Amino acid sequence: MRFGPLDDAKLVTWVIIGVVIALIILVVVVAAEPLRLVLLHNVDGRDIFVNPANVTSLYEARPADDPKKSFTKEVVCMIGLSDGRFVTVSEDCDTARKMIERD
Repeated sequence: MRFGPLDDAKLVTWVIIGVVIALIILVVVVAAEPLRLVLLHNVDGRDIFVNPANVTSLYEARPADDPKKSFTKEVVCMIGLSDGRFVTVSEDCDTARKMIERD
């Protein structure tokens, strides 16, 4: 199959299609929300980066002397994530919530 020369109508059509595709790509790139991570710390001081979009819940830890305490006494807040996992942090839940909700 041979392709013949482009006439003016075909050329204009392809130029319009190219411009529309470029504009769609530009809108998608500009409109995409940048990934924002919140820096928290686990009980031994290591950094934990949490994506606020994945946070589903925050739970205050039970008091250190509570026999039903599930974690070590250094855990102050447990953060539930959308994938079913959780992270325990040394920051209190109010501080973590403020950091997560910050725009």
